[in-house]
Amino acid sequence: NQAEMLSQHLTKGRRIGILRQAYERDTTDAEIVKVFIAAVDDMKREGAVIVDPAKADVPALRERVDKTLAAAGWATPLWLETTPEDPGRGMAEAAVAAGGQLVVICGGDGTVIGRLGALVGTDVPVAVVPLGTGNLLARNLGVPTRFADALAVAVNGVDRRIDLGRVADQPF
Repeated sequence: NQAEMLSQHLTKGRRIGILRQAYERDTTDAEIVKVFIAAVDDMKREGAVIVDPAKADVPALRERVDKTLAAAGWATPLWLETTPEDPGRGMAEAAVAAGGQLVVICGGDGTVIGRLGALVGTDVPVAVVPLGTGNLLARNLGVPTRFADALAVAVNGVDRRIDLGRVADQPF
């Protein structure tokens, strides 16, 4: 099917033009609807989630986060797991490079603060979903410590800038 093939191979933003061409070529309604749905999907906001797999049940977390983001009109996020070799700087840089409109950092103070340094100056909003024991940064920012409430703030909250300090190249 030509419409299905086009949907799978086109970059974002191009499907609307294809939709118009399909309509002008007298393509069947079902084919037009498929291309239109794909075009609408392309307009969904995109985000990335950074998580330390040693600190969280990633499959369960992924299910809850994906479901919440989808319900709020977001595309399935890019999932980035930290490693012992890269505790998150590379993941934060990858999230920005992928063009995400939101970076969700799931973890405690160490996880969150360690990733923020790579996001300074990017203008990409960061949502904190606290999974640690103290969660002092989240508490100081007024982010709820209950997982579902923190996720709701992540998708429906208001962006605000915060200061990030550095000592010997370590963010705090």
